[in-house]
Amino acid sequence: MNFVRATGVQGRKIAPEKRIYATLAVSGEALINTEELLRFLNQLIVVETPPDGFYVLVASGITEARTEHFNAEVIAGWMFLNHMLSVKGFSVINGFSDLLTPFLGAAGAEAGATGWWSNLRTFSLERFSPATGGGRTPTERYLSKLRLAQ
Repeated sequence: MNFVRATGVQGRKIAPEKRIYATLAVSGEALINTEELLRFLNQLIVVETPPDGFYVLVASGITEARTEHFNAEVIAGWMFLNHMLSVKGFSVINGFSDLLTPFLGAAGAEAGATGWWSNLRTFSLERFSPATGGGRTPTERYLSKLRLAQ
């Protein structure tokens, strides 16, 4: 909460004419725990000098574990987070949202973002750990409106 408070205050000092976003990096497990999520949201929406919006990242345990994001309870919590923040007047941008972007948009998000490569479609702190060895070239995959319509 200190980070969110500081984001709003410092943002107004440094660049009052620009929109200020605070990053919320939460785990899928945190989104499933409804009581804690509600407690967190209640604290978040009453911040005295809030940012204009939030950049929401839902962290996965490991980068390859994209299935964690496609758990119905995680999706419901993520959509609820987007809905509550947008109803309270915040702009919400979701990072690493991939195929869930349209659902999050229906819940109130302004935008979703994802990487071009499949290994960039999930946020994980594992990505910032030192590499243990070589790897292979990422598989190219992209999302388009035409593909969603099929």
